[in-house]
Amino acid sequence: MQKVHDLMTTKTPKTRVITRNVRLSFPYLFKPKKNNLDPSKDPRYTCDLLLTDSEVTNLKAAAQVAIQDKWGGKPPAHFRSPFKSGDELNAKREDRGKDPYPEYAGMTFISPWSEDPVGVVDQNADALIDKNEIYAGCFVNASVTAVAYDKGGNAGVFFALNNVQKHRDGDPFGPARISAENEFGEVDAAAAGASSGRDYL
Repeated sequence: MQKVHDLMTTKTPKTRVITRNVRLSFPYLFKPKKNNLDPSKDPRYTCDLLLTDSEVTNLKAAAQVAIQDKWGGKPPAHFRSPFKSGDELNAKREDRGKDPYPEYAGMTFISPWSEDPVGVVDQNADALIDKNEIYAGCFVNASVTAVAYDKGGNAGVFFALNNVQKHRDGDPFGPARISAENEFGEVDAAAAGASSGRDYL
């Protein structure tokens, strides 16, 4: 696989940005996510990226270039922003009687996506072999492209997901998974040789 840093050249458009050391959430990077609201739509490779203030600034600059190219700098009144508020998301969840996501509190996030498979590499920019190395809560570098759209009465900017690189580990989101080594003890040899005593009803 071509290394991530080789993909960035002097001809890279200003709408393309590599976010650095951002928190990953809800990753669907190896198997696309189905659209439960509209099964007719193609599944997407996607994730949430929880952004630092500096990354928000960089991504807003890329989005502004896409807006300038599409509408001459002034988006339509019904414009949809790709930037989402973690606090607003949690407020909506609480209104529906659901628990908030504590990691989203005070954060701005984006949900980039692609209908085509995305490249995923490790810290050495080599193809990631162990898919368990990428999980909700780890930190990644992600290449995204701001894309302006105006179709069917919907207009806005979304971020296309290009490639993802594992940056470092972090505390996993949600309940910690218990390994098989920690959950089970050694099987007693005598017990293993005895009848299972199963009841077949």
